[in-house]
Amino acid sequence: MKRGLLLAVAVCIGIFSFGGLVFSAGSGDIRKTKHNFSATGAGSPIQNIHATTETQVCVFCHTPHRALTNGPLWNHSMSTVKSYTLYHTSTLLSPLPAGNMPDGDSLLCLSCHDGDQPIGAVQNVGGLATTISMTGTNLSGGKLIGPTSFGSILDGHHPISIEISDCLRSNKTTECPTLPIAWKLQAVIDPDYLKATANRYTPPIGYTCATADHPGTGVQCSSCHDAHSPNWMFLRVPDSPTDPWGNRIYSDTLCLKCHVACP
Repeated sequence: MKRGLLLAVAVCIGIFSFGGLVFSAGSGDIRKTKHNFSATGAGSPIQNIHATTETQVCVFCHTPHRALTNGPLWNHSMSTVKSYTLYHTSTLLSPLPAGNMPDGDSLLCLSCHDGDQPIGAVQNVGGLATTISMTGTNLSGGKLIGPTSFGSILDGHHPISIEISDCLRSNKTTECPTLPIAWKLQAVIDPDYLKATANRYTPPIGYTCATADHPGTGVQCSSCHDAHSPNWMFLRVPDSPTDPWGNRIYSDTLCLKCHVACP
């Protein structure tokens, strides 16, 4: 009886945790999303990538035993990609050094979304590491392909694994009257949208800080996306369309969690 209770608790932790953030049951039922890869629960009309025989839902990301330490009870094999090309523009004040890896929650997402590892590559099913057999038109050799497979070139995506510090916030405010940009960082950002990162903000040439503060939190994939959410694109905001998988809209509400117009 005790063994069964412990297992149930462990599995629940896996279901409602992602990248260090614990979600309540109200954050969404993953069984009704594209992240349900089980043989019986996925497929049309949400998507067609699913396991050929595996009926467990959580096992593709979580396991109560033999878990990796990269994430909460993490079960999915991590990517072997050593370097990513990240977003950069002339107004980006927080670029990572060349060759610097994304870290934290973002690596959990990239374990599938860079296309390096098969969707079914897990550490533990029945006590063994294995690759669960998958089927679907957006798979090649069991690996994700198509528009949601980003590879190692992430320069067309929002910056990730960057530290948001008071120093960066101050420098972005300084940019407002001097460069053709219209947005800066909010004076106060809800800590629920700031995720752990080991990467530190270092002011680029021409910018300084009175105090080099390092809070150790910033922007990760999970700042904008909740892997368990039924919202369109797993966005962490409720204002998604009625048919969240049939429309392409972006949410200004989400952007305004971190950004505000320059005066």
